[in-house]
Amino acid sequence: MRLLVLSNLYPPRVLGGYELYCEGVVEHFRNAGHHVDVLTSAGGAAPGQEHVTRGLTLYIEGALPREPHPALRLRREVSDHRALSEVADWDLALVFHMVGLSKSLLAELHERGPVGYVLGDVWPAWDLVNDTWLGRLHPEGPPGTPERGVRRLRHPSYVARALAPLARRLGVPTRWPDLFRDGHWWANSQWTLSQLVERKSLPLAHARVIRHGIPLDQFPPRSGEPGGRRLLYVGRLTRDKGVDVALDALEHLPDSTLTLIGAPDPEFIQSIDLPRRADLREPMPRGELASVYAEHDVVLFPVRWNEPLGLVPLEAMSVGVPVIATGTGGSSEFLVDGLNCLLVEPGDAEGLAEAVDRVLTDHEVRRTLVANGRETAEQNSLAVSAAAIEAAARAVVES
Repeated sequence: MRLLVLSNLYPPRVLGGYELYCEGVVEHFRNAGHHVDVLTSAGGAAPGQEHVTRGLTLYIEGALPREPHPALRLRREVSDHRALSEVADWDLALVFHMVGLSKSLLAELHERGPVGYVLGDVWPAWDLVNDTWLGRLHPEGPPGTPERGVRRLRHPSYVARALAPLARRLGVPTRWPDLFRDGHWWANSQWTLSQLVERKSLPLAHARVIRHGIPLDQFPPRSGEPGGRRLLYVGRLTRDKGVDVALDALEHLPDSTLTLIGAPDPEFIQSIDLPRRADLREPMPRGELASVYAEHDVVLFPVRWNEPLGLVPLEAMSVGVPVIATGTGGSSEFLVDGLNCLLVEPGDAEGLAEAVDRVLTDHEVRRTLVANGRETAEQNSLAVSAAAIEAAARAVVES
């Protein structure tokens, strides 16, 4: 098969596990003999990525999307579509994350062939109608968008309407495709799909769940255990991720230390006091994380919000580190209390500390979590997930 992959970010530019999973799927396809072209935003080129074109404009500052005035956007829209037109024909386009990219690109994709959407969160429920072009021209959203459940614009942009004829002459689409009906949709968890279908009322009942996975070869089982009280948190350093809860739990664990690895939210970091027993580290390449996991005794996943999935627990389980988590959102579909992790309530620092003590003092509990955790990681590997995406893509192409 010949595939086009569209993603707002692509390694080495990453915000989280979504981009890493996208890269893993691409490499799976390439290793299987398929031809893959990746089209993503500019910046962050790396050696050995001749198949990656970094020519799209990304409308994100920090971690938040921004939408410029339509009059300032037209030139960039033309440039984006020129970059897309330079990609050779494909059998199937796979769309990963579109936040911060022009949604008019989707119209051109649907014109040129079948499109598959690999969802890692619920971005279609809020991001589509905010686009400067298609969103401002048609604030009711794409065909099939329900009147309720999806945040929409209050009114169209008269500037965008005035520029629409010029945009069409320059090759920029100004109408939504019927992407819910015509697209092929694969969500990373049942939670993500339920949010889109039941809560947001998007017409995606035909979508499938293909859970994202981790590369087991990058997280091999460790030999032995450190035998200390070293706790580890990996992920963005924000309140939603429960970092403050982990720090509060540390106060109840006087003999423990806590390592925090991730991109900090500046406002959040300034609002907390880091104790001396907390070690704050910058994000590191995924290939270096396995050794860090192996050096620690417990991994904490204390998120408050409903994670669409959550790959950190799977990485820790693959290495053989016990996991204590809140089990929110999609992670609840593979985290089982007492079997492969210990679950605590979101925001419960004392409960988190008690769970840490239990894991560190009860050898039988720890042995059970490690053994079943590795089995869970193997069931949710990148190889399993990417093979399912490949089979689904082949079915689309052959049909």
